[in-house]
Amino acid sequence: MATVSQSIITWLGTNPTVDVDTDVNTDMLAAQALAMALYKTPQATVIPYVDGTRDITGYYNFLLRQRANQEAKRRDNQAWLEALEAWVYAQQMARTLPSMDAGRTCHRVFIANTFYMTSAETDEAVYQLTIGINYTEKAA
Repeated sequence: MATVSQSIITWLGTNPTVDVDTDVNTDMLAAQALAMALYKTPQATVIPYVDGTRDITGYYNFLLRQRANQEAKRRDNQAWLEALEAWVYAQQMARTLPSMDAGRTCHRVFIANTFYMTSAETDEAVYQLTIGINYTEKAA
């Protein structure tokens, strides 16, 4: 059974600008430059229905570690992240949403918080944006 996180990671992999040679890790950002990770946040909205079905909106932080030792590189990083946000919006508008396991149906994916730099070191920076996902989950 694939997790919601894995569904989002697989979906992000369909973005042509996401490097296919770079894994998007779950809950851990690798120490090397050009690392990506997806962290589930503790924030979620769950609406239960009488039949046991639940409407869930969850939030996942997407982190990117990238070289940032030159102004041009930092601008490139921001341009890539802006393009990623635009891609998420375009996928939502085209209804090209993450595929989920049986019993779960994705209705919406959106940028809940725009990207920002969370930390900067001598040569690298970590950027973060929050992806929201709304889906229904049938009763077990």
